[in-house]
Amino acid sequence: MVGAEETRAGQDRVRSLLAQMTLREKAGQMTQVTIHTVCDPAMGPQDAARLDPERLRRAVVDFGVGSILNVAGRPLNPAEWRALVTEIQEMATGETRLGIPIVYGLDAVHGSGYTRGGTLFPHNLNLAASWREDLVREAARITAEELAECGVPWNFAPVLDVGRQPLWSRFFETFGEDVHLAKRLGVAAVEGHLAVDGIAACGKHFLGYSAPATGRDRTTAWIPENRLRDVFLPPFRAAIEAGVQTLMVNSGDINGVPVHASRELLTDLLRGELGFEGVVVSDWEDVIKLHTIHRVAETPREAVRLAVMAGVDMSMTPYDLDFVDQICELVESGDLPESRIDEAALRVLALKESLGLFERPLPSASPGPKRERIALSLEAAAAGLVLLENRENTLPLTEDSAAGRDPSSLRLAVVGPGCDSPTVLSGSWSQTWQGDDATAFPDDAATIARVASEYFDTTPQAEEADAILLCLAERPSVEKPGDIDSLTLDGEQQSLGRALTGLGKPVIAVLLFDRPRILGDWIDACAAVIWAGRPGPEGARAIVETLLGHRGPSGRLPFTYPRHPGELVSYSHRWTDRLGRNYGLEKDYRFDGLNPRWPFCAGRSYAEGMVVALEVEVAGQRVTGSVTVRNPGANAIRMVVPIFVRDHYASVAPPVERLGAFVSTELEPGEERRVDFEVDPESMGFHDDDGFRIEPGAFSARVFDKVQEFTLLPL
Repeated sequence: MVGAEETRAGQDRVRSLLAQMTLREKAGQMTQVTIHTVCDPAMGPQDAARLDPERLRRAVVDFGVGSILNVAGRPLNPAEWRALVTEIQEMATGETRLGIPIVYGLDAVHGSGYTRGGTLFPHNLNLAASWREDLVREAARITAEELAECGVPWNFAPVLDVGRQPLWSRFFETFGEDVHLAKRLGVAAVEGHLAVDGIAACGKHFLGYSAPATGRDRTTAWIPENRLRDVFLPPFRAAIEAGVQTLMVNSGDINGVPVHASRELLTDLLRGELGFEGVVVSDWEDVIKLHTIHRVAETPREAVRLAVMAGVDMSMTPYDLDFVDQICELVESGDLPESRIDEAALRVLALKESLGLFERPLPSASPGPKRERIALSLEAAAAGLVLLENRENTLPLTEDSAAGRDPSSLRLAVVGPGCDSPTVLSGSWSQTWQGDDATAFPDDAATIARVASEYFDTTPQAEEADAILLCLAERPSVEKPGDIDSLTLDGEQQSLGRALTGLGKPVIAVLLFDRPRILGDWIDACAAVIWAGRPGPEGARAIVETLLGHRGPSGRLPFTYPRHPGELVSYSHRWTDRLGRNYGLEKDYRFDGLNPRWPFCAGRSYAEGMVVALEVEVAGQRVTGSVTVRNPGANAIRMVVPIFVRDHYASVAPPVERLGAFVSTELEPGEERRVDFEVDPESMGFHDDDGFRIEPGAFSARVFDKVQEFTLLPL
């Protein structure tokens, strides 16, 4: 940890450096380009990145570019990454007037996906399904370590967006639809990065990116102020309080105002109210898009002025260097105050100082223990699997199961588009941006069919099988290429599901999707259903070991899985969403209007724990309590215990309930344990024109079927 004296000394150094810089050098520090701009143009897509000295010199020396990002060509191994970064840093520190190093950044959103041999973990939505902060924290720490081993000090992660629009192509990158869960897991991810010296996390995408009205990426979101603050802001506030050093901006617009041009959000809210002091970086080409796409700027020059005055410190240009000249022209013409440029450049320099780049610009770390990292990836993959259905205890497939035989003699048909594909397990940001190139994975990469063949007598012929493992999947995609027209799963897979369930054999469906895809009623005829999401390269083994009972499922859905295309309603909806079709005129107001396929927090286990007691204590507006849980079975289990809170009446229509706390605990056979919790105040209150408040009155806490009412008195 850096001490107070070292921090002050570092601040003095960067302020002294800033005082020596020309306007052009300061503008250069605010510029970020992709590695493609400094590579040999003759490079092929399967080549290792090869720098072009003249292109590199133009960017780093002539324009003083402060940051480079991305991968060009094939993924590099750690030694190749270190060599690449070293070549860049030697020019930046040896040939520029002030010797300022660049800061290199990558999208390592679920492990070091752009590193050959790097460890990939489940995507955030899967990690959220585990409800385990320890796994999120450790996965982030290992990712940071592997980036450090590559000489890359800046990770464009974690995603802190709350997943409230399941059509959105980046839904799987979120920690789900709940605010409290996203807050806690987002903080854990930041803490994991901070545990590694010389690595900066980047929370993204500030703010409201995950709620596009149409579901299409980078499009308009209509978000009232109170909803923005109640739902989408809390994870960012929590991450800032945890020490996140950088933030990336939402590429879309909120209520017609592009966030990259919103001083209200990027300065008044982020700097003034939240007190964020780090670097704000644009997303890909998003400054120029204020002119070309959003059309709020008549010229590229005006787009730069709007973004910088709004609060953008660094522009991911990413292909051209015009940003430097435009900054200089704007300042020289009096259209942009140089004090704002000083502010932005100082933040970039301070980031580099905090990462130790002035003292250690050249990377030197060596790879760490691979076996332990793979073991954690497997544990996380298994923990994030959600057993949604298990009719007649079909699973696990052991001699005691409904199949009634030893698994090695069970003839298992392994079918469906996800059965023999490594890409559908890892999804996007895996070796390539879209993650859909199977040739980028090792030839012996694990697939569900390959791992299943180690334990079962497998076949692709369903008619010849005793049971069927149906692996449904959508092609990996992300951002604009991932835009879809409907959540409904394609007709070919739906027809396959109907045909297989009509054979009269046990069908076990595995769902390998980026988001919930609408399934037909044939899914109700499946003997078992497992939501697997994007579990990562160890997902195949995790799935098969769960089928066998070697691992007990404990995951719970971090989102509401809809039954119908038009019923996209979060679990924390208002009571009006639940009224039946009789106009709400029933005298007893039967609230039966919603019927998701599987609700938020759904999940089964092979051995269920029990909630014995729920207790709640109130001190002012601080609500604490305890849950006593018991494992009545003969095997150890992990039990996720969600605590939901309901405000019975409020001056703003209250949600039906919200997650106020959760615990995840292991229980030995026969063990009974009391676990304590504290209710998140934000789950009991709301924002209005006067700010945040919690109104006194009647509340209740619920843990499964146990409910405890409590009262908050006026302060």
